[in-house]
Amino acid sequence: MYNEDDVFKGNLQPYEDPLRYDEKNDPFTKDIAFFKKWASKKSGPVVELACGTGRVTIPLAKSGIHMMGVDIHPGMLKRAEEKGKENNVSISFLEQDCCALCLPVQTDFMFMTGNSFQHFLTNDSQDLLLQAVKEHLVKGGIFVFGTRFAQTEELREEVKETVHEKKGNTEITYELTERYDALNQVLYCETDTLIKGEVVDVDRIKLRYVFPQELKRLLDANGFKLKELYGDWDETPLAANSTNIVVVCEKKESQ
Repeated sequence: MYNEDDVFKGNLQPYEDPLRYDEKNDPFTKDIAFFKKWASKKSGPVVELACGTGRVTIPLAKSGIHMMGVDIHPGMLKRAEEKGKENNVSISFLEQDCCALCLPVQTDFMFMTGNSFQHFLTNDSQDLLLQAVKEHLVKGGIFVFGTRFAQTEELREEVKETVHEKKGNTEITYELTERYDALNQVLYCETDTLIKGEVVDVDRIKLRYVFPQELKRLLDANGFKLKELYGDWDETPLAANSTNIVVVCEKKESQ
């Protein structure tokens, strides 16, 4: 049975500092053009799930798309609202669990980016997410999400790595540890950031992996028809050496 505390509690640590999150993630923009292309075909409102601080929501709103953003983390949403005002766009940001959505609208396009799908660590939580999305899509509505496509070398029992970086006159050391739980398809990631041997930042997160054939069965069981599987946001075909899976699925007409 789905238990929100089991799935999400303790897995939100990387989002406790929204400013730091933006510094690390704002440079990534490859997915924005993809979502603009799809959203421009739809009547709106367009809903972004796990919107974070609005990295994608805000540029789409600035291009004239009627946007709504949903996230479980209040601090991230507060930062998203601040950025929305700074960019002079009007966006409804809602604090909700994506497994138990209660939105004031139905839509023909919803999406989730930033590999947020990997936060749904159990079969139950994945099912509840897709059921919640389905309930808020009109018939024939589209849901798009991305997830990492694990390569064989990533799925080892434990990997440790130390990376050194220099920023100005400051030497920074990153100590990375990854441990893969093959039975549950969950990768445990830990990153300690050190300056002069002292830990100044700690990053902990758990990520669920899914695989192409598994995805097809998952979508079908939850009332979706798979339309496309891409290997990246530039719509390259999914291949064995792809590091991402971009899923485009459609709510079945019978649902």
